[in-house]
Amino acid sequence: MKENSFESINTLKVMGAILLFQVVSFGFFLLLGLQFRAYISSQLLNDYFNIFMHASSLGIILLFFKEKGISFQKVMGPLNILEERWNKWIVIKLLLMVCSYGFLLAILKLTLRFVSQEAFLEVLMEEGPSGGIIARPLMFVLSFTLAPIVEEVVFRGFLLNKWGEKIGIRKAIFWSSFLFSILHFQSFLPQFLGGLLYSLIYTKTGKLSISIILHSLGNFANGFLLFYLSNLEGETLTRETAMQSIGEIDRTLTIGTVVFIGTLLVTVFVLYKQSTELPQGIPYHRNN
Repeated sequence: MKENSFESINTLKVMGAILLFQVVSFGFFLLLGLQFRAYISSQLLNDYFNIFMHASSLGIILLFFKEKGISFQKVMGPLNILEERWNKWIVIKLLLMVCSYGFLLAILKLTLRFVSQEAFLEVLMEEGPSGGIIARPLMFVLSFTLAPIVEEVVFRGFLLNKWGEKIGIRKAIFWSSFLFSILHFQSFLPQFLGGLLYSLIYTKTGKLSISIILHSLGNFANGFLLFYLSNLEGETLTRETAMQSIGEIDRTLTIGTVVFIGTLLVTVFVLYKQSTELPQGIPYHRNN
């Protein structure tokens, strides 16, 4: 195996180390919660565990990089990001975000077909949501700070470069994005497309910081939207107004489904066009 090359890093060993450390950490935080349950809520402890999990995963990756002589500076690429043409990447990211919201509405419309009207009415006639993401500020901050950094370093900085050396950059883009979407299985398709976008950005620019910034801005927008929606003042509905709401919601979900299908087709076409001409080699080797 070549030193100073991703070929010298065993992927299973890295992932195994991360998984083992997280399992041990989970046990530690679980015991901590049982010991101090009177002083700290389980939700707050879970937030601390998530922060620790992300930070430790990044630390393990960096330790493997250092051990095998991988330059983290070359993984990140040049920092002169303002010289890049951001317009097209921002437009594609916005298009992908609309597609993602449409995907959620389409899934909800499909799900509601299997829910009885009585059960649906009971949900509508309850009090509106309260608290929301503002009740978990640590998770909100994590979503657009440490989380996108760790995910981009792992899936693009490590796996994309590692697999790109072995099976070629196109296959590496696909499989690293596929694995990324599996770990975000709640919204598999939008996350897969997002993984493709971040991989294409990194492959074509060699600058991981651009992928991190767009990933972060997307997470911030999603978190802010959840904060807004979850903190809307609700009102108790009568059965009559609930019936009216069912019709309105169904129309909204139908529109969202149409938007999803349209933006999905456009997004897939745009990503395909961006993938037709890719630089030779992996970003790491081009970042001299």
